Amino acid sequence: MAGNGADFSALYLKKYTEQVRGVHAQRTVEANETIVSIPLKCLITDEMGRRETDIGRKVFAPGMRVNLSTPNLCAVLIFILVTRDQGDSFFQPYYDILPKDLSNFPIFWTMEELSWLEGSTVVKDIADRLRNMRTDYEEICRVAPEFARFSFNDFLEVRTAVGSRNFGIVIDGEKRTAMVPYADMLNHYRPRETSWTFDNSMRSFTITALTPLTVDQQVMDSYGKKCNSKFLLHYGFAVERNREEDGRCQNELPVVLRLRDEAVDSLRSMRLRFLGPSRAERCFRLSMNHDDKQTCEALSFARVSVASERELKWLMANQTGTHLSAHPVRPLSVATEVRALAEVASVCRRRLEGYPTALQADYELLLSGFVKPFTNRRSALIVVSGEKEICDFYVDLAGSMDTICAGNGQNASPAGAEATTWNVAAAAAAPSSRAGQDVPQALACELSAEIKKRVTTLPRVADGHRDRWRYMQSFLSAFGTSS
Repeated sequence: MAGNGADFSALYLKKYTEQVRGVHAQRTVEANETIVSIPLKCLITDEMGRRETDIGRKVFAPGMRVNLSTPNLCAVLIFILVTRDQGDSFFQPYYDILPKDLSNFPIFWTMEELSWLEGSTVVKDIADRLRNMRTDYEEICRVAPEFARFSFNDFLEVRTAVGSRNFGIVIDGEKRTAMVPYADMLNHYRPRETSWTFDNSMRSFTITALTPLTVDQQVMDSYGKKCNSKFLLHYGFAVERNREEDGRCQNELPVVLRLRDEAVDSLRSMRLRFLGPSRAERCFRLSMNHDDKQTCEALSFARVSVASERELKWLMANQTGTHLSAHPVRPLSVATEVRALAEVASVCRRRLEGYPTALQADYELLLSGFVKPFTNRRSALIVVSGEKEICDFYVDLAGSMDTICAGNGQNASPAGAEATTWNVAAAAAAPSSRAGQDVPQALACELSAEIKKRVTTLPRVADGHRDRWRYMQSFLSAFGTSS
C-alpha cells in the first residue's frame, strides 16, 4: 500500500489473540493530525462492483428489477468475490488478510451458542438476518446464474466482512460504500478519538486524530451509538458498559404495548380515535433514557392507554396523537403516570419470565472470571444482561413511583377513573392549559429527596439509579417543579 501512496507511518498493528488485533500509535500524535491516508486507487467501492464486473453490470443494469436488502453491500461483495476468484487481483494482498474466522458473528453460531441468547429477541433478529442474506444471494443468482459458482457460504463470508468493515463516504458528490484497507483495523471506542472522511482534494480516505495520542496508545474509531444487540449482529462483539460519557445507556429492548380489549376498557374506542384506528398495538425499542425517541413514544402510548376520560378529551382537544414521535404525550397526572409505568413494568416482568436466569446470576457469572473476554459466551451474556437491566429498571421505577406517590395521597385510581388531587380539572376552565397541574408540594419534596438519595448514597456503578433519577427530574420539570 505504501508503494501506492498510502501513509499510516504513525501507526502499527498489534495482535492480542489469534483473532483479535488493534492499531497503536508508533509515535506521539498531535490533535487534528492526519494519521491515515489511503488513496482512492486502494479503495473498493460499490461503483466498482456495479461497473467493473459482468455480474454487477447485469444485476444493476438500468431497468433491471432486483430486490436486494442491501444493494451497495451486494455490489461491493460481487466485486470482491469475482476479483478474488481470479487470483491475481490488485487487491489480493488485502483479501489475504481479511478475517477467515467469523465465528464471533452470531449468524455462524452453533445451536448451543444460540441457546445462550434464550429469551432475547436477538435470536429472531439473527434468523431474519440470515433469511435476508439468503434472499439476496438467490436474487443475484436469478439475474446472473453464473454467480452460483460462489456458494452461499462464500457469500456469507464476504457479506459479513463487508457489512462489518465498510465506510460510507462521498466521492465527487456521490455517496459510496467503500472498503478501506488498514482503516478498517481500528477497534470501537466511545467517545470517538478519531474522525474519518474522503478528502476529494487529496483523492484519499483520511483519518484524523481528534485528541493527542501517546506512544503505544491504541488508536480507536467509533462505530456509533448502538444497542449491544446491534453491535453483536453487525460487528460480532458486545460492549461491557455500553454508556456514553454522560452515563446514558445505549441498550434497547424491543417491547410490544397494547390497548386493553373493549370488554375491560370502556374508553378503548376513544383511545383509538386519538392514536389512530390501526394503532391498538405497537412495538417500541425501549431504553432507560426517558427522552430517547422510541422510549418517549412508548411512554406516550402507555399514558394514553390508561388516561382518564377527561384526560383523553383534553388530549384530543389540544394534541395530535397519530404521530407520538413528533407530538409526545407528557405526564398527565400522578395517578395516570403511576398506571402508565405499571403498564410498561408489566410487559417487562413478562419479558423477564422468558429468560432462564436472573440478572443477578448474570452479574455473578460476568465477574467470576469463568467467562473469558472476547468469547461468544461473554458477548451473549452482555447482551442478555443488558436487556434484563432495562426490564429491571422499569419494574423498579414503577414500584418506586407507586410507593412515593401513594405515600403522598396520590394512590393510583382504576383505569378510566378521574385523578383527584393533581389532575386535569382546571383544563375545562382553561382549555389552553396543559392537562396536569403543579405537583403537590409534599410529593415534590418526596421526589426531590428520593433524587438526592439516589445521587449521594449509591455507588457510582449503580447506573440504573441515575437513569431513574433523570426520569424523576423530568417528571417534576414537566409540571414546572424542579429538584
